[in-house]
Amino acid sequence: MYPPIRQAPQHTPEALRPSTRLHSGSGPEGFSFDLEHEWPVRACLLRLSDDDHVLSITLHHIAFDAWSTRVLLSELVSLYEGFTSGREPSLPDLPVQYADYAAWQRAEESGAAFARHLDHWREQLAWHHSARSAHRPAASRPPAP
Repeated sequence: MYPPIRQAPQHTPEALRPSTRLHSGSGPEGFSFDLEHEWPVRACLLRLSDDDHVLSITLHHIAFDAWSTRVLLSELVSLYEGFTSGREPSLPDLPVQYADYAAWQRAEESGAAFARHLDHWREQLAWHHSARSAHRPAASRPPAP
């Protein structure tokens, strides 16, 4: 169970406007993540006035890469445009569900496909074992055959 969401420090509306605080680290996103106790995604909607708001989303790199961030932003824009134009916001159905991906991955981890992946990584990492052995002191190396 994650603890309740922390409250951001109090700021004046002017200090929170994106034009005055871009990349300043002074807003709610300035907190670091405690990944042992909280989600790696943080969102905060700041109400500056009745018709002026700022949505701040902070994403830890462990949860989002550039591709995921583009998808999230594209979907937020689509939903916001639907909301502001007075139409029902909607997103297209996903072509693949997580259950489909999990089934594919399970199939990849068995039989010949798994053996090919294992062989590939053994080959890729073989140099690491020989390089590490070469740097150990002679007394700690196993005797040569």
